[in-house]
Formats: sequence, structure tokens, C-alpha cells
Amino acid sequence: DGLIGFGDGLASFPALTSVTGNFGNISGLQDEGVGGIFQRLGKCSNLSRIKLDFKSCQKLKDGSIAEATAALSSLPQLRELDLNFETCFTIGDQGVAQFGAGLGGLKNLQRILLSFQSVFNLEDGGFISLCK
Repeated sequence: DGLIGFGDGLASFPALTSVTGNFGNISGLQDEGVGGIFQRLGKCSNLSRIKLDFKSCQKLKDGSIAEATAALSSLPQLRELDLNFETCFTIGDQGVAQFGAGLGGLKNLQRILLSFQSVFNLEDGGFISLCK
């Protein structure tokens, strides 16, 4: 998978402190690819800033966000997180709740920007869990 290969490349730079990527509108992008890149980013222990855009990736589900949470929890230096899941219609409350639960371990996180605009499967429960 190309996205996992991209993640492998990034993981080979241990001093990396910032990652920005736009993967929006990739019609074939699925949970495995997104999970794979987050797993590899989790090995970049010096990362302090992550900005990734998955806007309109229609095949992403809750598994993508669960993988992200697991990987992000291994980044103690992370200070800024910007993730865009706008119009990823199949993400739901369970994924957002899992993501929120994982953020609690990021003690150095100073700025977070999450976009779930036009994700119609989300209801109040997911956002309430995100804010706990």
C-alpha cells in the first residue's frame, strides 16, 4: 500500500518534528492505509506537530480513528494536532469516542483542531465522549 510505504519513509527520520499531509479525495483510501500511516508516525517519538487531511475519503470508518488514537498515545512530545475527516460519511460515534479516550494521555498537547464537518453518522454521544 502506497500510504503505508509513505509512513515507512517518515519513520526512518527519527529527528522528525512535524508532518503535514493532504490525502483528501483519495477514493480507495481505507482504514488499513490510514491506520498504517498512524502506526508508523507513532515511531517518530520527536513529533510535536501533525497535520493530516483525509477530507472526502469515503471508505474511512471508525477503525481509522481507533488506529490513530493508539499511535498518537506513543508520541509524548506532541503539542499540535490537526486532523480533517470532513465528509468521511462512514465515521461514527464509536470512532470519535475512542479517539477522545486516547487523547487523555497526550499531556503536552496544547492545540487541537479536528474537523468532522458533514459527517452525518455523528451524534451528541460521540462529541460528548471526545470532550471528556
